[in-house]
Amino acid sequence: MWRRTGGLVVLALLAACSSGGVEALPDPVTITTTSTTTSTIATTTTAPTSTTTTAPTTTTTTLAPEPEAETDIGVLAAFVEERSGLVFEELPEITEATISRDEIGVDPGFFVDERLWNLFVPLRLVGPDDDRLAAGQARLDQVRGVCCPVLMFENDDHPLLRSMVVVHELTHLLDRQRSLVRGPNSDEPLRFDVAVLEGNAQRVAFDYRAELIARGADPSRFDFDWADPRIPAAVLEVLEFPYEEGAVLSAALAERGGIELAVQAFDRLPVSSEQVLDVDAYLDDERPGAVATPEPPRNAEVTDAGTMGAFVLRLLAARTLDPEAAHD
Repeated sequence: MWRRTGGLVVLALLAACSSGGVEALPDPVTITTTSTTTSTIATTTTAPTSTTTTAPTTTTTTLAPEPEAETDIGVLAAFVEERSGLVFEELPEITEATISRDEIGVDPGFFVDERLWNLFVPLRLVGPDDDRLAAGQARLDQVRGVCCPVLMFENDDHPLLRSMVVVHELTHLLDRQRSLVRGPNSDEPLRFDVAVLEGNAQRVAFDYRAELIARGADPSRFDFDWADPRIPAAVLEVLEFPYEEGAVLSAALAERGGIELAVQAFDRLPVSSEQVLDVDAYLDDERPGAVATPEPPRNAEVTDAGTMGAFVLRLLAARTLDPEAAHD
């Protein structure tokens, strides 16, 4: 548990967790190499050595061109249907944005929760010169697409990465057919409904990425650096939590029991960050252990209280431990 009193956070860590680009090549590329072999075929003590050199041999290797980014929405929609277990009621449409990201009606403060920021300040996970709204604006600037309807923003991403984003947003559109209880379901400063929603869309999008790579796409085509000096590292970890950790959970569930088990999370949300981080904790419905609320210092006013949870504790541990040790 944590209790915030002004600029001080009082912690109780016992039983904190559970109780138990470049354009695609248009044509094949031919690489030619030449090798020469030399052999001595006869030598005597009275005659000069006779040497014969064989004719050069040529080896030709043909590299298949990278797959082009799919522009047929019907093909992308069919992929999403296959990996989601649902069918679109009608062929979806993709709209190219004619407005800026600032005009979509989202307040930059939406991206960075004020309660979480206020917790991170005394924990020194954000610095005195960091600004919450500036961090939120940076995140808004990174938006590639939104749903629903699906709206794509112009950017310099490689077309293959752009097609992956389209698959992500199409998955959101299809997932609207599912029931999902929205809103916080824990006093941790994280949203597990968002982790399920974004995690499932990322699972399908990364399945599409894997298919393109198997067909010859360069993995670097899908690279994007989310780091921004306006976003503190710990805040970026929280922003990526539903996409990265949520996707790992969704993929682990799909590996255990197929699509049916993966989408089960829509009906039974994780109740803690530990359940998002550990698929077995989710499947076994392990609940966080009870932790006594710490006593505030004398004469201090309690301004907020809640549970940090496994993920925030991991962020704290990562300040002094290597990532693997912090995860453990």
